[in-house]
Amino acid sequence: MNTTPDRVFQEIVANPTPWSRRIRKHYGDDRERMNLKLMRDVGEKPATDTPWLYIVHTDIPDHIVDEYNAWYDKEHLPRCANIPGVLRARRYMSVACTSGNVGPKYLTTYEMTGPDVWESPAAQVARKTPWTEKMRSLFTNTRRALYQLVAPNVEH
Repeated sequence: MNTTPDRVFQEIVANPTPWSRRIRKHYGDDRERMNLKLMRDVGEKPATDTPWLYIVHTDIPDHIVDEYNAWYDKEHLPRCANIPGVLRARRYMSVACTSGNVGPKYLTTYEMTGPDVWESPAAQVARKTPWTEKMRSLFTNTRRALYQLVAPNVEH
């Protein structure tokens, strides 16, 4: 049996659980499927659902992958996780794309207490370093989005 991440994911998509079938009715074709590998997790898992989630998707040139990973893991993610109001920061890498879209390879999430956390003075300081400016200038195919929790987590 083929157990590659892409094959396992395809099996899940083809044979959804009752909960997945129910949820799919809410988003129809307006979705993006991603199979991601967690690369770095900074901060503690919140005791309750986080009310705000800021997501950054991006690609980077192949020749800077090592520096990009070092920057994110050693400087950027720890600095951002220490911004007041950021509860946890997590970084992922796409391991399979099954939606037909050629989406960005890297995804970072910031679990936050409020919508203004990312633009606070502390966040501005944490996000302004020479290394950050250099790395951001090399981002391509970048998307950013802020999401608000609209319903509490429920058992499924």
